[in-house]
Formats: sequence, C-alpha cells, structure tokens
Amino acid sequence: FEAISKTYNIIKNLDITTVCYSSKCPNISECFERGTATFMILGNICTRNCRFCNIKSAKPKPIDEKEKDKIAAAVKLLNLNYVVITSVDRDDLSDFGSLHFAEVINTVQSTNPSVKIEALTPDFKGDIKALNRLVLSGTYKLAHNIETVKRLHKKLKPKSSYSLSLKVLEYYSKFKLTKSSIIVGFGESIEEIEECMRDLINA
Repeated sequence: FEAISKTYNIIKNLDITTVCYSSKCPNISECFERGTATFMILGNICTRNCRFCNIKSAKPKPIDEKEKDKIAAAVKLLNLNYVVITSVDRDDLSDFGSLHFAEVINTVQSTNPSVKIEALTPDFKGDIKALNRLVLSGTYKLAHNIETVKRLHKKLKPKSSYSLSLKVLEYYSKFKLTKSSIIVGFGESIEEIEECMRDLINA
C-alpha cells in the first residue's frame, strides 16, 4: 500500500485531475501500486455525455493555467518514464482545448526530457489546426479511442461521430505512432468487432 499512498498523495497535494478518479476506473489501485496514473487535463467536467462514462457533463470551469507545471512536477516526483495525458472534451473553447493540451505536453517533456508521452485526445471536431498542435507537440504516440462499433456509436456517443474518429486516426497516423481502443460488452457481435478492427487498420 506504500506505493498506492505515495501516488495518491502526490496527485492530491498537487491538485491534479486523473481519469482514474473522474471515470471511477476499477483498476485504480493496480496502476497506483505501479506508480502510474493517467492525467486528465482541462478540468473534470466534459461538454459531451457519452453513455458509458462517469465523468460529469455540464458547463466546464476555466482552464487551470498552472496545470502544466503541476503535471510536470508529478511526473518527476513519481519518476515516470512513460506518461499518458488525456482530457475531457472542451467544445466550449474555440480551439477545443488543443493549445493547452500541447502546452502541457511540451512542459512535461522539457521538465522530464527522457519521458515518453502518449496523448489520448478528443476528436477536436476534426479541426485541422487543433490536430496539428498535437502532431507538432512532443508526443511519442497519439491516441484517439473509437470506443465502440459503428452500429452502437451514435447511441453510446451521441455527440461524436464514428467516421470522424476514423479520420482523426488516419490523420494522426501520417505523422506518429497511433493507437485506438474499443470497449466490448455493449451488445456488439464478433462480426461487428471485426468490422471495427478492419476500419481501424484501414485508417
């Protein structure tokens, strides 16, 4: 429990938001024991309301301008060599939060030069300027989750688009290692999962 307490205290003392707590992830103790956490930036209130997610959906608060320094400090204190940074959707912002996202990544990297950073991003509504900010940032890997199969996408992610997610992944993959994830157990068939995998490979 010592490692879990250390990770918890560092995150709490620096007032950092993690997807671990906000999404009520069941694997939190396993990750904390290894001294890892997925940092969630741009607040803990999302402008979308995906049906599978426990993160609150409402009007978000202003951006914490000190967030980049807090996360950079946490990475150093936890002695991490690989970091995942994700965010809520910020459709309320003209740049969809992409500028802040890139600033956090670059601050973490400049403070911790040997760390590899994976950015798990929203779709930014497909805005090329927003996507390019992430492409040009100090990321090792870019990620965007398709989450579910095509048939269930609109039901589970009413404010998102299956085809747009594929376009975002296709764009990212032109520049950097690219990753996506799918959740199973929503009633999809094996054939639908295979179709989704083919769509991801083709993208």
